[in-house]
Amino acid sequence: MVALGRTDEALVVAERGRTRAFVDLLLERQQLDGAESWYASVDSAPVTREQILDIVAKQQASVLYFSVAAGFLYSWLITPQHGKTTLRYSCCKITSVITARELRYMAISKALTAKKVP
Repeated sequence: MVALGRTDEALVVAERGRTRAFVDLLLERQQLDGAESWYASVDSAPVTREQILDIVAKQQASVLYFSVAAGFLYSWLITPQHGKTTLRYSCCKITSVITARELRYMAISKALTAKKVP
């Protein structure tokens, strides 16, 4: 999606993937029955760019989303400022094995210097 210039949709897909991974982790740790109903509720929950921006605006805190796929680091920095929510997007190729701390630092620094998404 990113290669096609559809960064907003890529953000939504990354959020859905994060949500799904979190539910998987909860189910694994709790060994709960009825996993199908949990999955159905996650898959049917509509997530849009506007919903993500609204949540960030209500929380009045910046949010950094990042995703690693196919050797690239994709990051989105969402910041609420003066009643308006700003979305910045960045992408960079990962050229070596890095730690989680280095990955977070790279995501933050790339997102802070990225251009705003309209």
